[in-house]
Amino acid sequence: IVEIIRRTIKDFKVERKESRNFDVSKIVLNTDKLKSMIDFKLTDIESGIKNTYSWLKKSSEKTEGIK
Repeated sequence: IVEIIRRTIKDFKVERKESRNFDVSKIVLNTDKLKSMIDFKLTDIESGIKNTYSWLKKSSEKTEGIK
């Protein structure tokens, strides 16, 4: 995922730290229940990261100067 982010955000830096005893070691996402409840289309991880970064940039530009 970090490599995908770096293709979108060139100066993206990662700071690695030791894990803590309360950190989640594994996450599994199953969208079957959600699919049965609503109609949606999955987005591949690279497109999702690019779209999210673009949205964040536009949102921050709109709120620039607002305190």
